[in-house]
Amino acid sequence: MRIRIAALVAVGALVAVGLASAMTVPKLKGNLTSGSISLKNSKGKTVKLLKAGKYTFVVKDSATIHNFTLDGPGVKDKEITGTSFTGTKSKTLKLKKGTYEFYCTIHPDLEGKFKVK
Repeated sequence: MRIRIAALVAVGALVAVGLASAMTVPKLKGNLTSGSISLKNSKGKTVKLLKAGKYTFVVKDSATIHNFTLDGPGVKDKEITGTSFTGTKSKTLKLKKGTYEFYCTIHPDLEGKFKVK
């Protein structure tokens, strides 16, 4: 009887771990320096196309004269890092189908785009 209970507990723990990992929100890594802005996936590749859903934007900002802002369907001018901020900030957002832009509001030539299908 004890072996059966131990087996059920072990199976339950494996199911819980599996569900937790299946529910993990994918991370997108933003980087903002004095002369560039970028957004990459967990494999280090530039983000061009994503599936609709929740994503955590982890933005490393090392420039006190820029900000990292996101604009797209349902996300209107969402500032992730402010102009005088330096460091790393995270923000989880639900992305809908459409085209998104990430940019600096102070220097609009620092920008990038990606699509969500």
